[in-house]
Amino acid sequence: MEVSIYSILMSIMWFSVFVTIFSILRRQNRFITTFSVWPLLLLFLVCIIRAFGVFEFPNTPVLQSFTVFPVIRDFLIYPLFAISGFEVSVGIALLAIWGIGSVLLLLRLIIRYAKFSKAFSRIPSTDDERLIREANELFHPKYKVKILKLDHVKVPMITGFFRPVIFFPATETLNDFISESLHHEWSHFVHKDLWIKLVVNVMCCLVWWNPLVYLLKKDLDHSLEVKCDMDVISQMTASERIKYFATILHVYTEATNKQPNEPVENSPVFAAGLVSAKSDKLIKQRFKIGLNSSNKKTGHLTNILICVLLVAVIAASYAFIIQPAEFPDEETEGAPISVISPENAYLVDNGDGTYTLYIDGNYGGDVTSIEDEPLSQLPIKTGG
Repeated sequence: MEVSIYSILMSIMWFSVFVTIFSILRRQNRFITTFSVWPLLLLFLVCIIRAFGVFEFPNTPVLQSFTVFPVIRDFLIYPLFAISGFEVSVGIALLAIWGIGSVLLLLRLIIRYAKFSKAFSRIPSTDDERLIREANELFHPKYKVKILKLDHVKVPMITGFFRPVIFFPATETLNDFISESLHHEWSHFVHKDLWIKLVVNVMCCLVWWNPLVYLLKKDLDHSLEVKCDMDVISQMTASERIKYFATILHVYTEATNKQPNEPVENSPVFAAGLVSAKSDKLIKQRFKIGLNSSNKKTGHLTNILICVLLVAVIAASYAFIIQPAEFPDEETEGAPISVISPENAYLVDNGDGTYTLYIDGNYGGDVTSIEDEPLSQLPIKTGG
């Protein structure tokens, strides 16, 4: 496997394509009610793989770009200044800015988590008997769940990657919705949604300059809420579903009528709540999907086909690589064939019976026959 500027550019391109598809499918209620939200989560995994899988396989077919990629290449190699004889190009400068920004954002993430953990670790558990009773009936006894009832918490939420901590608003208006709220939060913990949110937030730190990663984060947060809804209501009757979504509506209304408070409310990186977004459109989608979905699960064959399709999509994204086309100059045109070898040269099949020779990455001319040595020994790539 090799890593080059072109494999990185291909990774950025495919990541952008997959995030766009994810965003489009997330908005399709019929798709989610038919296939559930799991295909979206698998597609999120595809986005992660393609974002960080910046390598290319040996002998990957090459598609030549005569316009866009040559411009990008020339821009990246443009020299800016020199330090102690080392020439700093635009590409090196951008790479340095990328790395520094990622380190600073990761440090900020770690500091925020440390402060957040320290803040709630000092708060004693609630003595609300009803909350404790409902929690004991719902939660697995092997987990020592800590429940905090706080005035500045607007929505029920859960945090803790290993030991769950539930924040509950200190308001009497939620007394009729305790069971539904706790069930939702427990589903987040059981399905490791906090870990998924952590992965995407680390990803935001690492590729902070790409605006599509923030779109992915927003759509993923909402998709996790939809998944949680469908898990909670899977065994509910119609009347129980109505009460469950009445809980969400009540919490949403309460949350949007209050001002946010630190530190808990502004810590979505480390918590998953009953309502994760202040958007009427997103809340309406949760209602439509939840109230219109059936308890019938997607068949095993459908799930297998979806997985196979996504694997095929990943494989297809590595099936070729785009590189800028090279043009002959006085130094490389007509390069003698006697000095080339498989170590420093290769051929590109133009698809019309001719081949283009590249020596040390430079254009070496076009040939029509490769039957004789040393041309017959050279690796052949597919041109485009």
